[in-house]
Amino acid sequence: MQSEVDVVEGGNGRISERQQIRLDLPSKGRMASDTTELLKNCQLSVKQVNPRHYVAQIPELSNFEVWFKRPKDIVKKLGSGDLDLGIVGIDPFTEHGQGNEDLIIVHEALAYGDCRLSLAIPQYGIFENINSLEELAKMPQWT
Repeated sequence: MQSEVDVVEGGNGRISERQQIRLDLPSKGRMASDTTELLKNCQLSVKQVNPRHYVAQIPELSNFEVWFKRPKDIVKKLGSGDLDLGIVGIDPFTEHGQGNEDLIIVHEALAYGDCRLSLAIPQYGIFENINSLEELAKMPQWT
């Protein structure tokens, strides 16, 4: 049985409940393929039934829903509370998340090729007291 996830939506303070944690991944290009490969190396397979659809699952994490978006949209959706986790490069994060105190970088050393990749989460709701990848990994939602 899945537990509900309480999410405080950015900016408006409204709490919503849903059954799955939303993870956004880059939809195209090198960042998309490198991110999928990273997850695969972590024994997490992203199952996208139809490549034309922008939603997928990670069978190993039954309470995760994967969405695919452009990096700037990932940052914006994190800021609005529509997403719980996102993987984006530091440049889109800096450019589109600038001034949003609700967003934090949890891990910035994934080192894809010549770029630096960051894992970002909102700084409110269930992530309010999370300040490191280790603290994120210890959250009960991941078990």
